[in-house]
Amino acid sequence: MLEQFITPKTVIDAGHYGILEGPSKLQISLFALGVQLYSQQVKQYPDLGLFLLLDDVHGINSNSEREHLELYQLPSEYLQILTETELTPRNLQIFSQSKMRDAGRKLIETMNVRIAPCELVVAMSLLKKEQLGYKHSLGLYDTLKTDNGINLLAGSIKAQEVFGTKINWQYAVFSSPDRYTLLERDQV
Repeated sequence: MLEQFITPKTVIDAGHYGILEGPSKLQISLFALGVQLYSQQVKQYPDLGLFLLLDDVHGINSNSEREHLELYQLPSEYLQILTETELTPRNLQIFSQSKMRDAGRKLIETMNVRIAPCELVVAMSLLKKEQLGYKHSLGLYDTLKTDNGINLLAGSIKAQEVFGTKINWQYAVFSSPDRYTLLERDQV
């Protein structure tokens, strides 16, 4: 079903997980779904991308504490999923939530605009994807980390309003591995 949203220059956003607590079972299944979609479609769409956002904000009190974390060391479950689909971490574009947030703060400090931190991370991730040349983004996220998708929707709207992004987006917001609500740019 989600394959219908994959077109040339699409990036599949395989969710995110907290560095300190590691991924939940649902987040692991969403990563597996993203990797599966990517591996099935990349031959047809060689410009397809695979994206992962690391939550290195919650539970981490300072940048000095963050510096001691191995941010880009994937959990063993994620490495196994990549191996099973004959992919490697090199197929994955990994971004840190704190770096997205900090880059966003610098960008808006002269704009006289306020954006909530979670919305800013979403807006910046869409801007970054667009800067990397993607035209479409399919995000796979869980309801818990996104406030039932509200943060995704609000951040995506901010990306359009504040940063002028044109990237088309859809988010499948999962409450369980087989149940999701679809949020689309065309609904806004």
